[in-house]
Amino acid sequence: MTRESVAEPLAGVPDELLERLGVGADLLAPTRHLLDAVAADPAAGARTAELAAGFRSRIGHFFGQETLLSETDLAGFGGVEGAVPLAALIVAGPAVEAFWGGLGYPDDIIADTLSDLGRQVRKTVAVTGRFGLGQASWLEMIWRGGFAQLGRLQFEITCSDLGRGGEGAGSLVLSTHIAPIGSLSPDAVAASLGRAHGFFVEHFAELAAEPGAFEVAVCSSWLLDTELMGRMPGSNVDSFARLWTVWDRKISDGSGVFFGFDRPYSDGERVAEIIDELPYDTRLHRTMIDQWRAGGHVHNCWGWLSLVG
Repeated sequence: MTRESVAEPLAGVPDELLERLGVGADLLAPTRHLLDAVAADPAAGARTAELAAGFRSRIGHFFGQETLLSETDLAGFGGVEGAVPLAALIVAGPAVEAFWGGLGYPDDIIADTLSDLGRQVRKTVAVTGRFGLGQASWLEMIWRGGFAQLGRLQFEITCSDLGRGGEGAGSLVLSTHIAPIGSLSPDAVAASLGRAHGFFVEHFAELAAEPGAFEVAVCSSWLLDTELMGRMPGSNVDSFARLWTVWDRKISDGSGVFFGFDRPYSDGERVAEIIDELPYDTRLHRTMIDQWRAGGHVHNCWGWLSLVG
């Protein structure tokens, strides 16, 4: 592959595509600079083309896929974390957009789902203070195509045995993700959950033919920790946590720090060592800090709920 053939798709990315991917005015200049830098470097450009081709080839293949991303890819290029994967995801964006269009996704759902790329870049900026992409593997999963943002919540096609064990991967379920886009009001949550089963049955009819497909939602999140959320009775997060039947619960203070405070948290850290650095501003922040100061923990929980009946 020539340098020119690698550089062309990077230099030719239209602003309209970047906008659809959630790259707004705040991210446009650094994103353009990144694409130019990757295109100018033969090795980075070639790896971008390789990854983009790999992402395209996996569209529609939702199960049993190992990541294409190496530690070098994730570490970054030119001082930008996840630079090459970010460039490759942008280049491959139109292919997954076309896939969803072919399935009959409405335009607004395609736009909402694609725009998670920009949200993940902003998350990296919030956590590290630098432009980059720290969650490339998350977007790699979305780009396989078995995913949709339906209002407040996002849903991913996966399999689960709901913690029962036994043989096999379990039934087709919808793994529920909580996008950082505002309030978890009961009405917004109910609207998303109410759309999920019908949407995936309609747009993934072949998979929906399996018995019980898409009838259950699962969720893995620290926001399902009813001990923590119960310290805020009547709150939106408390209401959300109580929707789910939890089957597994593990200490995960790092999840609370990373997602709750937009702060990196290394395996060697202890919350007690950083607690005075955390903002004691919102109700949720105060509740988390009070829990830690009392010797408690934040837990990541696995839960399920029915989407039918």
